[in-house]
Amino acid sequence: MGASYDSIPDSLVKWLVKQQMFWVATAALTGHVNVSPKSTPDCFHIVHKNKVWYEDLTGSGVETIAHLREPGNGRITILFHAFEGGPKILRLWGTGTVHEFGTPEYDEFIPPEKRKAGSRAAIVIDVHKVATSCGFAIPLYKFQSHRSSLERWCGSLEIFDHSPMSPSEGTTTNGSNSPHPKGLKAWWIAENLKSLDGLPALQLAHQAPAVPSNTFNRNAPPKYGKMVRVAGDVSEDVGAEGASSPNNDELNEASGFECKDKDKGRAEGNTRTNNAKQGRPREVILERGRSENLKVLGAFVLGVFATLVYFKLAEALVAPARYLVNVHI
Repeated sequence: MGASYDSIPDSLVKWLVKQQMFWVATAALTGHVNVSPKSTPDCFHIVHKNKVWYEDLTGSGVETIAHLREPGNGRITILFHAFEGGPKILRLWGTGTVHEFGTPEYDEFIPPEKRKAGSRAAIVIDVHKVATSCGFAIPLYKFQSHRSSLERWCGSLEIFDHSPMSPSEGTTTNGSNSPHPKGLKAWWIAENLKSLDGLPALQLAHQAPAVPSNTFNRNAPPKYGKMVRVAGDVSEDVGAEGASSPNNDELNEASGFECKDKDKGRAEGNTRTNNAKQGRPREVILERGRSENLKVLGAFVLGVFATLVYFKLAEALVAPARYLVNVHI
């Protein structure tokens, strides 16, 4: 069913790097426990059997970094599980170290020519225990594509980090530690300096002289993935967590709708947006539509039947009268 190891076995390395996502778990010594999904392509790396690292991208929270930096803490668990093929779960227990954007250690792991949009740190884990388990209860999913929403959103912020500011906004970020108010560094200052429990998180990235640059191709078509919808699935916000809501065209693409008529697409996007805001599952909406159609069809059939019965009854009542009239005549 399961096995434990002191390091990552060679037999599991190939399987591990093929997985499309993993989960990161950390906890404050006193406070919140955090679990975060990670699914950016090529962000997880194996240095050797007892050391791994991943590229940490910007989000609305910063719990992992804060927990790893808490004095006396540093605990972290990485979990992989198979969505395709044979069932399997793999856990890596270790101690994590944070190397922020703008530090020499960060540049060693993530040179500028390989940096992903929104990358804020390299999280390095010294692994001291590895374990597998059955994974029999994990459902099967078919992978279709990675979403590009987060990198696209972060890339749009980093454009401001490269742009000069107006005199009313302050000095430019180029050659200065003063961030553009609409740039990624400003987001880090607003959202990523402290955890939910008030623990210090980012300390250097927002003050680094380096200006964020990335490899994201903004001219490439957006990739949101066309998820297979199941009962109870609610239309999702495809923007980064904490970011502004996407426009209707993005919602069309995120929902798997391909519509050449933009006006029609926007109308469909508005409908899906309203459904999502009201928490209505798409399947429930479709089921309600089917129910309404069945009601209309039932009413029509009932009306036709009632009409036929009416005429039959009328004919039955008129027949005796005709007979009497014929007799008297």
